[in-house]
Amino acid sequence: MRTSSRLVGIIACGWLLGVAPAATAQPQRLLVVPFENLSREGGQSYWLSEASAVVLTDDLIALGAPTITRQDRVRAFERLRVPATASLSHATVIRLGQLVGAGSTVVGSVTVDDQTLTVRARSIRIDVGRMSPEIVESGPLSDFFAIYDRVARRLAPGSAVTDQDMEQGRPDVAAFEQYIKGVLAFAPASKVAFLSQALRLEPAFHRTRIELWSAFTDLSDHRQALAAVRDVPATHRLARQARFLAAISMLYLSQFDQAQAALTELNTARPDPALLNNLGVVQLRKPSGGAGAVSYFRQATQADNTDSDLFFNLGYAYWLQKDLPNAVSALREAVR
Repeated sequence: MRTSSRLVGIIACGWLLGVAPAATAQPQRLLVVPFENLSREGGQSYWLSEASAVVLTDDLIALGAPTITRQDRVRAFERLRVPATASLSHATVIRLGQLVGAGSTVVGSVTVDDQTLTVRARSIRIDVGRMSPEIVESGPLSDFFAIYDRVARRLAPGSAVTDQDMEQGRPDVAAFEQYIKGVLAFAPASKVAFLSQALRLEPAFHRTRIELWSAFTDLSDHRQALAAVRDVPATHRLARQARFLAAISMLYLSQFDQAQAALTELNTARPDPALLNNLGVVQLRKPSGGAGAVSYFRQATQADNTDSDLFFNLGYAYWLQKDLPNAVSALREAVR
């Protein structure tokens, strides 16, 4: 996940949370794109298109199949200027797969007819453009997750992961529908409404809290954003991401000491260049005037010498210290 960009005017540099950038993605990875919705009442079930991609991506990852995350998929859509809800040609799907370093893409369609859900899926080998035989699974809409589980197992056969393991942490279908509608909503206020409803239906669906943080942050309601991610339990798989986002909210709220403590603890547990970058931002935003910022930004660039944002921030910190030779050197690296 990435959290904003430049230091000037914005708080934090990006953080991928352990997900490899597209440029270094392994070629055997799968990319699942939103399925075409062929339902007669497609306007009411529009959420199923994106839901298909989200559920199948989750299932394939759970089965141990290397799969591109939704975050990287969305960034690829943005780079190609493809609307997230567009019906894609095979040529566009292959181009998206190439952009994120996938070896195969998964395409398909979804239909709801009288509460019966039918899912059709097939993979496309990007290097040769060859399509696999079509996979078809159907059942009652109430068996939503089980249907996609069966599709995922046929796409990635041989996994030792049990059905019980796959089902852990699954929300109610109604809550998942509200979550997907919130993810797709364009206006932050609409996002908040859908996501809040998802949490009312399923309070333990903590993935929703991460999206709520983004929506509240877009609304500049940083107190609500902080409150949303603070409710993610420390034992949850999203706890580290939630604590990072909480620290960003603390930065916006000028709670500098708390933000520094949270970021330092995270970096001690598992070093990350984006954490070091944000520790540098904390120093610059403190009333003391930025003492120590250069050290953190320098460590960040040493940990990741491919991110131009890190070098930009380092150059900016040098410039504030009136160290023009080092500022020019760092900004040249940002341009390079």
